[in-house]
Amino acid sequence: MTSSAHPEPPPRRGALHIYLGAAPGVGKTCAMLAEAHRQSAQGVDVVVGVAQTYGRAETSALLEELETVPPRRVTYRGATFDELDVDAVLGRRPRIALVDELAHTNLPGSRHEKRWQDVDELLEAGIDVYSTVNVQHLESLNDVVEHITGIAQRETVPDDVVRDADQVEMVDVTPGELRHRLAQGKVYAADRVDAALSNYFRPENLTALRELALLWLADQVDMALDKYRVDESVTDIWETRERVVVAVTGGPESVKLVRRAARIAARSSARLMVVHVVSGDGTAGASTATMAEIRRLASASRASVHSVVGNDVAEALLEFARSVDATELVIGSSRRSRLFRILDEGVGEEVIRGAGQIDVHIVTHAGAAGGPRLSVAETRWLVVSSGVAVLILTAASTLLATRSGLRAETTGAIALFAGAVFLMSLAVVALVDVAVLRTRQARRASQEAELLALFAGSVLRGSDLPALLERVRETFGQNGVSVLRRGAGPVCSVGAHPPGTTAAASTVCEVGDGEYALALSGRGVRAHDRRVLTAVANQAVALYRQQNLVDAAGEARALATTADLRRALLAGISHDLRTPLAAIKVALSSLRSREPGEFTARDVDELLATSEESTDRLIERVDDLIDSSRLAAGEVRPTMHRVAVEESVHGALLSIARAADGRDRIGPDRVNVDVDAVSVRADPGLLGRVLENLLANALRHSGGRPVRVGAARVGELGVITVADAGPGIPPGSESRIFDPFQRLEDGRHAAGAGLGLGLSVARGFVEAMGGTATATATPGGGLTVLVTLDAASGAADGASSIR
Repeated sequence: MTSSAHPEPPPRRGALHIYLGAAPGVGKTCAMLAEAHRQSAQGVDVVVGVAQTYGRAETSALLEELETVPPRRVTYRGATFDELDVDAVLGRRPRIALVDELAHTNLPGSRHEKRWQDVDELLEAGIDVYSTVNVQHLESLNDVVEHITGIAQRETVPDDVVRDADQVEMVDVTPGELRHRLAQGKVYAADRVDAALSNYFRPENLTALRELALLWLADQVDMALDKYRVDESVTDIWETRERVVVAVTGGPESVKLVRRAARIAARSSARLMVVHVVSGDGTAGASTATMAEIRRLASASRASVHSVVGNDVAEALLEFARSVDATELVIGSSRRSRLFRILDEGVGEEVIRGAGQIDVHIVTHAGAAGGPRLSVAETRWLVVSSGVAVLILTAASTLLATRSGLRAETTGAIALFAGAVFLMSLAVVALVDVAVLRTRQARRASQEAELLALFAGSVLRGSDLPALLERVRETFGQNGVSVLRRGAGPVCSVGAHPPGTTAAASTVCEVGDGEYALALSGRGVRAHDRRVLTAVANQAVALYRQQNLVDAAGEARALATTADLRRALLAGISHDLRTPLAAIKVALSSLRSREPGEFTARDVDELLATSEESTDRLIERVDDLIDSSRLAAGEVRPTMHRVAVEESVHGALLSIARAADGRDRIGPDRVNVDVDAVSVRADPGLLGRVLENLLANALRHSGGRPVRVGAARVGELGVITVADAGPGIPPGSESRIFDPFQRLEDGRHAAGAGLGLGLSVARGFVEAMGGTATATATPGGGLTVLVTLDAASGAADGASSIR
């Protein structure tokens, strides 16, 4: 008897729970550990994969009773670090793993570059993961945070990783409470508190970061709610957040409507959306100038601008308002007079009747009730009704005449007149029908032109492919839109339910030879709109191909740059590393092979000195290579302090003197220092290396003439200058001297000049500290390098370390 074995189903994907904070020290790790204790008390299998305590007693206490998977020890540049051991956690297979600092960058040689990739592997294995992240590490907000705080964050995590988490919980404290924690030493060590309070942890910074985190989380909640409403087909308005929609026609009143709606939205801190219905009712489309002014006003009011298609303006407007969960709708009052509202109540009345739970604001304007505006169809109705009325009146008159005994001639004349009037009415109706047909054709052409202008303008304003597809989805009221490639599936998709194949789409527009197609899922698209969609599909595919070309060009440039650097590195190593190695080899070989009495004590000292000098030169070259690689990998993280320029200059001169010949100082005959009492905000260690490299370069090429070092405060900046009086560099090469492996000595190359990394490393360190490094010609000959950093007042803080 045989039995068939059923393969085990793949494990469910684990759930990701993220604790989001506005800044370090708000308590994310503690909140994560507290939840782990609660889960463990309920019998859930919980282990700690990695948790950073930073020496905080409260955090360390929470770790004591939790099982911890031993970390993976990694030795890097002579130091030992702890990293998450992914294999150990997978082998342990807990229900929940705690993995702190989601944005962490793993050390070279790790399985994955980033910790969030480690977490993704654990999730794929069915393990739930609790993790933490600060708002400054979100990729989309990285530049915003840098603008707020003045500090660049090198470690980031893609927004989608956090957005796709099963639960995001914000850990929040007020700026005052966080600063109080900092002052009590609960966040950083005592020697770092003052610098932190006066820099990153300033009240205005913390307030801005807190608002940024709250807004980002609110947007994610909105997206999750919208997805749920689409999935569950919920059409009722949920007043979870005030949203104001203002409808504009593109007429002169549109600007007033946007301003009025902005004031309404501001009163309740509501989100404002401007919508323009591209209709086929025969009205004129929005002018380019008016729409440009509307976009300017919308941008100033932090509003978004949308366009939707619909022949029934009221229905299209209400459908859009419901789709965005609007709570208030602002429209302009009707242009029709009371007389003509008898024939057609107008858009406003239709919107009010169908608004349901949406509050409708009708704003008056100069063009309201400005007179009749009959459409061609209404004119036809008036002509027909008038003809019928005349025929009825004539028939009644004839009947009355007959009964009154009038002569037959009179009765016949009345009947003839009635027939003529009726025939004339029919002729007018026929002419009106021709006009109606032509008007329909004209308004369809106008609608198509407006739509094409809308999408073309979107591309010209720099929209990428996802933005263009989102515009298509919104304009035509679709659930999802995809660009499909034959044999490859979707290359780009937007919406809640984008089609993955042409069979799953409700509308398909093929492009060119059919290699690509624009696929829509949702309500059907009218036949005459397909021409617009075909044009948009061509734009979308062109954007996709253009992006591919840009990516390919970028890769080609990167490869070419890498090849150039590799050649330059090999050329430099072949001389600048081999030369000191050869000198060391010769000196040591001579000492080992000498015959008794062959070398005097002085000879031995000279050989040892040559070996030591060559070793120092070799160490200097290797340090340059290491620093250059650290800069390229983004691993230089300055710790900013108030630093006196004079102390850094003298420290750099001492380092140069010791490395050169062991003297304690370099005299004023070689370096003239005039820096006054200028202080800058910098990392003392990095600034020392910068000045050491600049001074060494200047001394090497000064031709024996003194090097001048100056510093001055210019507004909010501190400017440090290092000037030599040497032969200078070729004109036009001022920026190239900072490129790696560049040695533009113009015939003055000296032995041991180095790999050409000194100035490159110096500029990299300066930029890491938020400053700039530029070069210019020294008046009278030579080269001057200017370093600009934020100025600082008061005394220096003292030394710090390079991390």
